[in-house]
Order: sequence, then structure tokens, then C-alpha cells
Amino acid sequence: MENSAQFSPDGNQVAFQSSRSGDSEIWLCNSDGSNPVQLTSRVGAATGSPQWSPDGHHLVFHAYTDGQGDLYAISAMGGSPRRLTRGPDDETQASWSRDGRWIYYGSNRGGERQIWKMPVEGGQSVPVTRAGGITGQESPDGRFFYYSKAWRGELSLWRLAPAEQQVLKSIHNHSAFAVVDDGIYFIEKSHATGGASIRFIGLSGGQAREIMAADKPVVVGLTVSPDRGTILYTQVDREDSDLMLIENFR
Repeated sequence: MENSAQFSPDGNQVAFQSSRSGDSEIWLCNSDGSNPVQLTSRVGAATGSPQWSPDGHHLVFHAYTDGQGDLYAISAMGGSPRRLTRGPDDETQASWSRDGRWIYYGSNRGGERQIWKMPVEGGQSVPVTRAGGITGQESPDGRFFYYSKAWRGELSLWRLAPAEQQVLKSIHNHSAFAVVDDGIYFIEKSHATGGASIRFIGLSGGQAREIMAADKPVVVGLTVSPDRGTILYTQVDREDSDLMLIENFR
């Protein structure tokens, strides 16, 4: 299983979550998929959702330790990860502010899932959303904050500007959007085919246009290359199960 791909700021590399080593880990590869390199090793269970720092030198990701999600940062060159959060709360789905000074993340502290932010060098976290939030990212100019949340039985897209505004009534999953200079790429679920549609809508609203339709199930992750020439998303090509026989187990 390989998902949650993210282009580096220069577009030359892709960070992604993969189980090819036997465990869920963060990997890097060239933008064409060549030269895959494992970046993390057994930080925790379900290590995933990598996000590049604006300068391309570091990545932030989450991993589950002791049954809860915590955030870590690691150099893009490799080495030991630095743990950013500790405690009883589940903290996942991180992203960087455009100036590289803050890390946004989702947390269930207080009982309801909201988005918080913390200084990159560590310190006190402060709340960003007050009425729910799962995954978020700043607009390229840093003026607005876009985020997904559950609303009236749907996953929808919102922004703080500075008051909360709904942008899209429905998106396919919590990370199925990417904000660019003049608009938003997003994935919309197709109830008719079971697949999904990748679409683009301008920041001023209007009619969304379809980029492509996928006839297979689509799961978490959407990223657009800096030159806007390539979109990466995760599609389920195959699901397998096997029957296994255990002999002499007593």
C-alpha cells in the first residue's frame, strides 16, 4: 500500500507512505518514481502523511506510538527523527505554515477534533479552529487557512478568512484537496461509478471543472507539482486476501 504522496517544493522529489519494507514508513523518490529511498524506520506503527517544509530541507509526519498519534520531524537527508508532541492526545495530519515558522496539526484534545498549531522549534500549541477540523493547509500567500471537517454528515472544505467560511460542500476524504495560487484542486466522490473525479475550482468560486475521472476507488492523498503539470493521487488497483495454513502449532 502506497499513498499520501507529496511533491517537494522544487518538484524534483516525492515523499510518500509505503509498506514495501513490511512496515508503514516514509519514503522518498524522484518525481518520475525512480530511485526510491526509505527515510524512516520503525518510528511507530502506521507512520505516514509526510509534508515538506517550505525550504525542502525537512519533513513532518505522524506515527502511532502507545496507541496514539504523535508528530515527528526529520531531515530530508535522513537521520533520526525529532519527536514534536507527547501526551495522551491523538495528534496527526500535520502541515507547515508558508513561512516555515509553524506546524499545523489535527488533535482530539478537549474531546472534539480541531486544528492546532505549534512553533517549529517547539513550545505552546494554540488552537486554530473552534468548530471542528481534520486536515489543513495555508494558501500559498499565507493569507487564508483551508481545512477539512465533518459537517452535516459530509466531509467538506472550509477556510478561515478570518471568520469561518464553507468553500466546498463535499470532498472525497479529509486530505483530498490542494490549494494553489489561483484555486483549489480537489477530489469529489462519484456515487454513480464508485470512483472519483479530480476537479479544479477558482478561489473566487464559480463552476468547478473536471480534470479527470477515476473509475477505481481513490483513497487519501492529493498533490500538485509546483509547475502545475502533474497531479499525484492514490488509486486502489488491487485488493488481495489469502488463506494460510498453520501446521504443528501446538
